Amino acid sequence: MVQRLRDRWERLRTGSPVLGAILTLVSGTATAQAITFVLQIFIARVYSDTDKGLFGIYGSITGFVITFAALRFDLTVVLPRTIVRLRSLSACPDDAS
Repeated sequence: MVQRLRDRWERLRTGSPVLGAILTLVSGTATAQAITFVLQIFIARVYSDTDKGLFGIYGSITGFVITFAALRFDLTVVLPRTIVRLRSLSACPDDAS
């Protein structure tokens, strides 16, 4: 049964590049959520509610500061170095500047 599921997964993933990318993203997210859920059991036993709250505040402040420090550099568009590459990527007419 496991082998049939693996074969089906592989056929879906390799059948379409877009579907493969979506499945990779979804499976990675689901795995991360499952790991977080399992670890919450152990975290609840080790840390008190106050400690978890302080960690949440620290995480919120850190995320806010990182967003402004990076200036959302992770979302920037990488531009080609030459006009020739730009035109080949965007299929612009030759007289466009």
